[in-house]
Amino acid sequence: MERYEAKRAAIIGGTSGIGLATAKMLLDGSARVLVTGRSQAGLDSAQRELGNGGGVVSSDARSLTDIDALASRVKAEFGSFDLLFVNAGSAFSPSRAHDPGDIRRDVQPEREGTVFRGAEARAAD
Repeated sequence: MERYEAKRAAIIGGTSGIGLATAKMLLDGSARVLVTGRSQAGLDSAQRELGNGGGVVSSDARSLTDIDALASRVKAEFGSFDLLFVNAGSAFSPSRAHDPGDIRRDVQPEREGTVFRGAEARAAD
């Protein structure tokens, strides 16, 4: 039996970097994996790297509509999930000053929507 056999994972922000590396690791361990991203180029690249074993979905973590659609897709494909990896985020340049409004505007919506919808999805399981 493979380490992650029969496990189902959704990785929000999984089309590059740590998210994509995690998806590959899980797939190598026989998990079923679905990753999200926003750019078409990133989605296409991730699908090529993951092959047929991984699902790739266009979804914006700042959009509750997209998160709801993702939850429906996960439910349709997996029934439920064992792992939700929220890897989406914003980067801030150290070359300019930031104020708390930057963080509230750019980071908070990504986290709030994902956390609230993720909790709802698990509660419905």
